[in-house]
Amino acid sequence: MRTNEPPPSERLERSLERGPRVALTLLAVVLTVYLLRVTAFVSMPLAVAAFAAILVWPLQRALALRIPRGLAFVVTSVLVLGVLVGVSALVGWVLADFVADLPTYREMVARSTRWIRRELGAAPDSFSFFDGALDAATLVATRVGIVAVALLFTLLALEESDAWRRRILRLLGRRFDDARERASAVASVFREYFWLHTIVSAITGLATALVAWAFGVRDPQLWGLLAFVLNYVPNLGAAVAVLLPTLVLGFDEGVGPALALGACLTSVQAFFGSWLEPRLQSRSFGISPLVALVSVLVWGWVWGIGGALLAVPLTVFLVTLLETSPRWRWLAELVRVTSARDEEPASRSSLATLGADASVSTT
Repeated sequence: MRTNEPPPSERLERSLERGPRVALTLLAVVLTVYLLRVTAFVSMPLAVAAFAAILVWPLQRALALRIPRGLAFVVTSVLVLGVLVGVSALVGWVLADFVADLPTYREMVARSTRWIRRELGAAPDSFSFFDGALDAATLVATRVGIVAVALLFTLLALEESDAWRRRILRLLGRRFDDARERASAVASVFREYFWLHTIVSAITGLATALVAWAFGVRDPQLWGLLAFVLNYVPNLGAAVAVLLPTLVLGFDEGVGPALALGACLTSVQAFFGSWLEPRLQSRSFGISPLVALVSVLVWGWVWGIGGALLAVPLTVFLVTLLETSPRWRWLAELVRVTSARDEEPASRSSLATLGADASVSTT
């Protein structure tokens, strides 16, 4: 019999003491999510700015070691603005072609609607479908203000990145002795996930556009851009990116070519998303499909379309943050899907070690 166990009365007392803390934690989480939803016009740009600052800070830091700090900020800001202008020009070009072909798409959907109505006796109104699509486009256009606010926040965060980093490390240092290593670990792991996923998503989008072009699908650049964006929505995004161009080709060319296109696009998604990307990662960033779907629904409810696109990066960031805490590491292990490589003893290095390596490489 073990004699170091506390008596039952003491264990019951400890359990009762933990109960209110758990309830307060859950209440704080619910209130935080609700406040993020209410303040979406400010909180979402702030989140985007924080992530952008984390991603771009190593570049600005490297430039500041070679040129004056103010000039490094200017160069970094110009690069960020250049990327934003380039992406905006690409989206504008794609949407311009789509709008030009909108009457063709309307007629295509009208023909399919008549066929469904003739075969099944009921079908949705195609015009109401396009009215909904135009309403969605209008909604996206109204988000330009949020993008502008996010850009402003990003530039301000970059300008004060060193000062904010020192403040955060000073505050964390009061509670954790290894605050610098923990912060560097979370930032470096998130950077690796985001940049690798973005590059693979861009290649997936390019391959999707080329396959669509080879099959003669209308507006192949639109389906490539859509595949790139939807790659940030796990599972469901890939399915939509395959289904939409397949349906368009089916309306134009028939079932046979559509099935062939669907098979090719599915192969593209499987190769880049399920085979290539995991092998390029130094560690597994996979989260449970159920957790990914719940995160998309929750963040989509909180921040709309932007929240749905940011859901997985946000979840990966939060899971990485939990992994640095011995108290909450169990929750990160619960929602994260580990690969066989992560189970190998040689690869079981802690995030603190990763953070130490990252801090050495960035200082």
